[in-house]
Amino acid sequence: MIFVGSADKFTASRPNRDMTIAPTPEIESFRTRRGTRLGSLLIELAFLLAAGGFIVWSRSHTAGAPLDPDEANYAYIGQRLFAGDRLYVDVWDHQPPLVFVLFGAVQRWFGSDEAVFRGVATCFSGASLVCLYMLMRQSYGRWVAACASLIWALTTMDPGTEGDGANREIYMNTFSVLGVWLLTRFARSPSPRTALVWLLLAGASIGVASAFKTIVAVLWVFVLPWLAWVALRRVCTSVANQTTAVGAGKPLVAPAPLRSRLWQARSRLQSESRPGSVAALFVALLVFGLGPALIWLGQLAWFAADGRATNFIDAVFRYNVGYSARDVGEGSNRLVMFFTAQRWALVPAAALWCVAPLGLLVGRWRRPPATDLLIRLYALAAFVQVMLPGHFWRHYYYLLMPPLALLAGLLVDRILSWGSRGGTICMKSPARLALSLIPVALIIGLLIPSQVRWYYTRDAEELSFLRFSVANVWAKHLGGMLAAMTAPGDSVYQFGDAVGIYHYAGRRTPNRYTMISPLVEEAYPGFAERRAALLDDFKRQDVSVVLLGYPPWPEFYEYLEREYQLVADLAPAGQTVMRIFVSKRRPPKFVPRPSEWIWTPADGEKLQRVKLNEVARWNIWREEGS
Repeated sequence: MIFVGSADKFTASRPNRDMTIAPTPEIESFRTRRGTRLGSLLIELAFLLAAGGFIVWSRSHTAGAPLDPDEANYAYIGQRLFAGDRLYVDVWDHQPPLVFVLFGAVQRWFGSDEAVFRGVATCFSGASLVCLYMLMRQSYGRWVAACASLIWALTTMDPGTEGDGANREIYMNTFSVLGVWLLTRFARSPSPRTALVWLLLAGASIGVASAFKTIVAVLWVFVLPWLAWVALRRVCTSVANQTTAVGAGKPLVAPAPLRSRLWQARSRLQSESRPGSVAALFVALLVFGLGPALIWLGQLAWFAADGRATNFIDAVFRYNVGYSARDVGEGSNRLVMFFTAQRWALVPAAALWCVAPLGLLVGRWRRPPATDLLIRLYALAAFVQVMLPGHFWRHYYYLLMPPLALLAGLLVDRILSWGSRGGTICMKSPARLALSLIPVALIIGLLIPSQVRWYYTRDAEELSFLRFSVANVWAKHLGGMLAAMTAPGDSVYQFGDAVGIYHYAGRRTPNRYTMISPLVEEAYPGFAERRAALLDDFKRQDVSVVLLGYPPWPEFYEYLEREYQLVADLAPAGQTVMRIFVSKRRPPKFVPRPSEWIWTPADGEKLQRVKLNEVARWNIWREEGS
């Protein structure tokens, strides 16, 4: 007699005449289940590969587009860091260091072509797809996960929110979604030690996202109430399970009086709804905050090692507090501006913006599942992250794209489980499955024509104009001209939006401030000190070429008139959009004719049309008599 069967059930079976074992029903069931699981995994893998391939294909449409000012700024500063410059001292920006390190490493290993940066952003979008799928799969099943992931794959290159670029929000989304997924693993883990590991990794992931941009701290704060709720629930569940195991008498036979007391304690824990151990709550909050604390303390220690701690704090914290626009107002005014300041940001993916928020409203609010509540908090945190700075740049809105895809998945899950007992998903009803496809079909059916109109039928240059006026294309053109005019050791300076000039010219700026916002916005802390530092830098070194795309303050312009020669006043239609000066002491190798700065007459007309804001600035500057 030989005992064979599944792991949890053994049955007797006699050998056949050829000494083989006849399969029992249990073995057949085990093999069938194993084959079914393997087939399901292959289908899931094929789906993720197909969705990832679509992301690669869709984002390749603008892979060669010129870098926008933010991306070019990251590339230039990252290149200078790997050349030995010190962040916040030799080069300056108010962002945390991780994005500059990433762009610098990419250039060191793969080159500085635009497609390289877009390729890295595509890899992060693919990673977000995997994290989003796994998050929804473990809580709602493959069907809901596939629906949410499909919507994300279709919107990852959303041109309205500049998703086709390589800005920080793409990388922030990846680590934010990863952190949310790890939090759900913490909530579902049966082992206390394993749960703390998931919690530590979740906090570290959100901490990495905040090292790209400090506004991610809003997500960490929003998650805290959910974490407290889940931690207290875990305490009660853990104690109840322990008393059940001991009271059953299988691993340990306890005396009858003790068993009676244990069963009474178990019943009391199951009937009570009051919070559990305060110590367990404290440990959970401590572990969750340990990851971000280590990341930020590590950054502070790195800059403190060579005396840059004050510069780091001043740029990343003090400046960013003042960076939040004070003239926008608070509360309802910011809510109105969310929908009015950047209307075009909502147009290409309008179907998703209109349908997905319904996932916030439907569902079980009396006793919501842990993942439902976490996704809602994630969406609300992303909404606050967009509004809090008060500037409403289009790429800020991209932080809401993953939460919107998750909310669409919640909407599908609510339809599948509507009216079912205990909220379980009913996958056997064809009518319910068809009904769950309605929101997905509505989003995709309206999304694809909109994307064809606003994205796929437009070339990369036109999309670049739509994204950031003319600064992207013009910076690449002017950068090539400056590279030909000057020697590699010369420095050039642009006072305007075309920050990509430094990257495309391969020339250094004489001043640490690559962006002009710290120099022109008086509300920002340290405004006067930065202007004085710019003039001091100009006086200490000879700058070969200066391009003014923005009217300067009087002292700076008087210095340029005294030490430099005006060689071009670019005014395609009689209105100034840029003035170009060359040094009298260290002139460039040659000076192009004014008409050569604007590459064709047709582009000059387009330039005049899209640079109306710069024209208005120069007109105001003239009227003030500066």
